Amino acid sequence: DIVKFKYSPQVEDNSVVTRDKDVKGFEVTYSRKLPWDTVLGIGFKRDDVDYDKLPRPRSDKISSVGVQLETEFTKQASGSVSYETRELDSNINSKDGKNRSVVLSFGYKF
Repeated sequence: DIVKFKYSPQVEDNSVVTRDKDVKGFEVTYSRKLPWDTVLGIGFKRDDVDYDKLPRPRSDKISSVGVQLETEFTKQASGSVSYETRELDSNINSKDGKNRSVVLSFGYKF
């Protein structure tokens, strides 16, 4: 079992209006090895974003939850399926949004 916690503050000072922002975020992930060379991963991520130079103050809260199942079929072939849901909650209603995605992947080493 692997548990990870990441805290990532970020400050950007830029002459471009939309790129002058402060971000405070954290991420928590958990991975567990299952039978048949399979790994299950679950994660949660949260970012609080403040834009400094906009004419109207903007503050966003971005949350995402993801699940991934990865397996190794042979030494050369592997595959995974993952699902993520992401939500943006802004103090400006027109910027709010939700996104869901599913990704299937297959890899072969030669």
